[in-house]
Amino acid sequence: MGNLVGIGSNLINYWVDKDVHYISIVLEAENRETCYALSERIIEMCV
Repeated sequence: MGNLVGIGSNLINYWVDKDVHYISIVLEAENRETCYALSERIIEMCV
């Protein structure tokens, strides 16, 4: 999780499920909570 001034919250997730590798990237989220929520939705759509 990173937060750069003027860019917002960013998060890169990597996970493995049943030998399939996934990566999700969230950029410029309004805040940390939104960033985590978006990342969770991406994970739910993939698995």
